[in-house]
Amino acid sequence: MLRAGVPCVPGWHPSSTEDPNTQNPEFLILEADKIGYPVLIKAVSGGGGKGMKIVENREEFVGQLESAKRERSEEHTSELQS
Repeated sequence: MLRAGVPCVPGWHPSSTEDPNTQNPEFLILEADKIGYPVLIKAVSGGGGKGMKIVENREEFVGQLESAKRERSEEHTSELQS
């Protein structure tokens, strides 16, 4: 879309690279640094806003990432038990 001149919000998605370390927190922090804060972390398979976290600065990135992963994990666990 960017190549077509469509205005887009800066972001990053795991599908944009073949690097096996894309879920490594250090890698993700560097990507967030490139985009600029605040950033939104969204669990890829989270539904209905589950796993969405606003990160205001670098210092809170890892904590918000872990929280998003926990919510996603809890959501999938409860779906399996229903």
